[in-house]
Amino acid sequence: MKINTQKVIKILEGIAPENSAQSWDNVGFMVGSKNSMIDKIMIALEVTPEVIQEAVEEGIDLIITHHPLIFSPLKSITDDDPVGKMVMDLIRHRMNLLVAHTNLDSSPQGLNVFLGKELGLKRLTNLSDGYHKKYFKLAVNIPESHREVLVSVFREIGAGNYGNYSGCTFTTAGKGTFEPLTGASPAIGEIGRVQEVEEVRVEAIIEEDRVAAGIEKVLKIHPYEVPAYDLIPLANEFDNPNMGVLGYLETPESLDSFARRAAQTLGSRNLRVVKGHERMISKVAILTGAGSDGIAVARARGADVFLTGDIKYHEAQSARLMGMNLIDGGHYETEVFFLKELHRLLTREFEAQHYEAALRVSKVDINPFIAY
Repeated sequence: MKINTQKVIKILEGIAPENSAQSWDNVGFMVGSKNSMIDKIMIALEVTPEVIQEAVEEGIDLIITHHPLIFSPLKSITDDDPVGKMVMDLIRHRMNLLVAHTNLDSSPQGLNVFLGKELGLKRLTNLSDGYHKKYFKLAVNIPESHREVLVSVFREIGAGNYGNYSGCTFTTAGKGTFEPLTGASPAIGEIGRVQEVEEVRVEAIIEEDRVAAGIEKVLKIHPYEVPAYDLIPLANEFDNPNMGVLGYLETPESLDSFARRAAQTLGSRNLRVVKGHERMISKVAILTGAGSDGIAVARARGADVFLTGDIKYHEAQSARLMGMNLIDGGHYETEVFFLKELHRLLTREFEAQHYEAALRVSKVDINPFIAY
């Protein structure tokens, strides 16, 4: 059975729900058409000119990456800007772009859990408890005839997303009454006459940083000149999933031994180690990518070693003086190794649903660092 972009988005959503991404991140469908029919898909760490060239040569319809091509809002798209040029190249070659970043980091099927299992860790738990996000309840009154349109917009703006669920709404029916006054332009009713309309009230929770843009989209599709809606701050606490893991080795080993295994697993040629103590390694903390912010958390959780990437000199020196072991596996290395696993996960879902599409992992080495 043929597959389009929308169906691929749904499958990836099952692996790494977009609502589990960090609030500062930009994930999901970024370039193209959700109705595009897809024959060939390529998985890459990120979009670069080399990756686009490879995709063109292979006749790729959809690129799935870990790093977002568009991270901050673009004020313009021109070919004298590297990101703008790549966006233009994707559009020119009719290629679609789908991104799973921190939502894939925090997924039970994602990078951190996978690396932990590959290194033989047992009893995996979250490295931290994440952080609390502020939510509001958005409740909109609308004619019954427009309910489905509103529910669709709620899904589009991310309203009703929390935990492992998305698009959660609640609808109640009622009657709306109003009298249009002179100067009004009512969609229903006449000036000076009390009107009674069968309406529904659709409610959903929404993250604070989605509120402004969300309400703007709701107002655009609402048929009334002056829509009625409530925005209610919630006292409920919702945890944002953290991205790291903590686990235990079945048999304790030396730092040197564990570091060598980590280098082999990651295929790293320039893994760096900070030796803060001589004790055997049993409790291991992992945060793939740029995770030096997790050093303090790993130490507080009693980890014998913290494996991550992008550790700075002063962070390393401070950890050593505090008696903390660190392994810097590299930002690129701690993430690119997962692409083959994502290929496996997608292939499994495609086969289960009888979708016909060829998947491949990019063969281009886009690591900006050269090891000598």
